[in-house]
Amino acid sequence: DNGVNSYTFKSWTIDANYEQKFGVFVPKVELGYVYTDGDDLAIRNIYGQTANLDKVKTYYISLGVLYDQKLFLGKIGAYIKYQKTTVDLNQSTITDADGNKVDKVEPSVWTVAIPYYLADQNAKVVLQWNHYDYDKKGFDPRNSKDDTNDDITLAFQVQF
Repeated sequence: DNGVNSYTFKSWTIDANYEQKFGVFVPKVELGYVYTDGDDLAIRNIYGQTANLDKVKTYYISLGVLYDQKLFLGKIGAYIKYQKTTVDLNQSTITDADGNKVDKVEPSVWTVAIPYYLADQNAKVVLQWNHYDYDKKGFDPRNSKDDTNDDITLAFQVQF
């Protein structure tokens, strides 16, 4: 296998979505939970410390609204979403800044977005801001100085 392990992950998801039209406004609520068995995948942080991935649990909630009337070429909406993940580790040698053993990491993200639907989900433009809190505990993907990050994205989607 050339030193590369093969892993089979088992995962399941449950979610609920509710929307109701009130005149020209369509509010929406979405709740979800995702569970993944990490199959003891070996991981390493930027400091060379290691652990095995036990399981990953993620939940999210999204609240949004659609203005169901055309504005110029399409319809506009807005939503806010919160997502929290718990990553459980086995055989961890990872320590936090205080020297404590890390066997759990809990990153989260806040999202605020304004989608503009030209043809429902088939053609849209989305302006989105994300605020990430990595809860790094040695897993910081960028540097060792900060465990938060913000980004702004302008995305275009076309489906055929």
